Amino acid sequence: MAKCRICGKPGFVYVSEYKGYLCKEHYSRFIESKVDRCVKRFALLRGIKRLLIGLSGGKDSIALLYIMNRLYGDKIELEGLHINLGIPGYSGESQQIVDKLSSITGIKVSFINLCADYGFSIKKAADYYFKKRINRPPCSVCGTVKRYLLNKYAVEKGFDAVATGHNLDDILRFASTNIVTGDVSNLVKQVPREESTHPKIVTKIRPLCYLSNKETLNYVEANNLPIVRTTCPYKPSERKLAPMLASKIGEIEAVIPGFKSMYINNLWRKIIPSIKTEPVELNECEICGMPTSIKVCSFCKIRHILTSDQSEERFL
Repeated sequence: MAKCRICGKPGFVYVSEYKGYLCKEHYSRFIESKVDRCVKRFALLRGIKRLLIGLSGGKDSIALLYIMNRLYGDKIELEGLHINLGIPGYSGESQQIVDKLSSITGIKVSFINLCADYGFSIKKAADYYFKKRINRPPCSVCGTVKRYLLNKYAVEKGFDAVATGHNLDDILRFASTNIVTGDVSNLVKQVPREESTHPKIVTKIRPLCYLSNKETLNYVEANNLPIVRTTCPYKPSERKLAPMLASKIGEIEAVIPGFKSMYINNLWRKIIPSIKTEPVELNECEICGMPTSIKVCSFCKIRHILTSDQSEERFL
C-alpha cells in the first residue's frame, strides 16, 4: 500500500507536486495552502469583513465554505446562501446537503425558494424552452437567477463580497468559450477578484480558481463532506461548445502537464490586462431597482414572462 510522503500513514491520493502520495490530512492541508496562496496573491479578502458564500450543494461550493471557515472563520464573518431552484429530484437533495454542511461547520446558511419567493422555477423555464415558448435555455436562466439573487441578498444584508465555487476548470471553460465566441465583455470578468462597479453590485471573489475539478472532489472525500450526487437534469449535452472545450483542455493537460496553469496565468497576467473595454453605463431597473444596462433587468424580464404566461414576449 502506498504511504504518505510526509507522515507515512496510508496514502489517499497521488500528488504530482510531491511526486508521491499524501494521506487525507496532509492532502487537505495541501489544498488549503493552495487556496490560501491564491487569496493572498490576489488580495481576495482585501477590505472584506462580511463574506457571503453561494452554496449550490455541489462539491465546489461545499469545499469552498469548509475551507474558508477553516482558514479565515476567526477573521471574517461568513454566511452561506442557498437558492432552491425548484428542480424535481435535484433541488430537494441540494437543500438537504447544504443544511447538513451548516450543522457540520456551525456557519449560518440562509435559503431562498425561487418558486415560493418569486413565483417561478427553473423547471418552468425548462418546460417553456423545450416547448419553444421561450428561446433561452434553462442553464442560461439559472445562471442569471443565481447571479441576481446572490448579489441582491448581499447588497440588502450589507455583505462586502460574494464568493463562488468556480474552480480552475470552470474558469478555463468559460474563458475559452468567450474567446471562441468573441465575448470580450465576459472574458474580462474571468478573474479571481471582480471589483464592484456600482453601489448595488458587490465584489465577487473566486478562491478556488487554482483548484481543478479533481482536486475539489478529492478534498470533500478526504474530509467526508456531504455533496449532491444527483446530476441536474438540465445539464448541457457533452456536444455543446463549453463541455467540448473543457474536454479538449483536459486532453492537452494529460499530454502537457501544467498546461492549465500556463493557460490561466497568461490569461490573467497578459491577455485580460491588455484588453481595453468601455465601461458599461448602468441604470436602475424600472421594476426592482437593481443595476442594469437596459430599462428592465434580465431577472425581471424572466420573472414577468414565467409568472404572467406571456410567452409571446420571447426574450434573448
